[in-house]
Amino acid sequence: MVAPEQAVIAHYRLSGDEYGSQAERGAIFEASRVMSAAVEKWGVGEVDGNEFGAGEVPVYGYGPDARRLQRHRADSS
Repeated sequence: MVAPEQAVIAHYRLSGDEYGSQAERGAIFEASRVMSAAVEKWGVGEVDGNEFGAGEVPVYGYGPDARRLQRHRADSS
């Protein structure tokens, strides 16, 4: 039996009503890479993409324990 996955979703507000500035998009991509490395290092799940639009971007993380995922994702900052 496979354990159900839990999600941690970080929402970031961007400037403007669409996709934010180039600098904001770059910062989100870099933060996602850093979070992904930390989460994978500790084996607590994965950071699985984002969706830019409407002036915001959620960054998704999935794993078997949302608390551990959040703790190690936050350790990346």
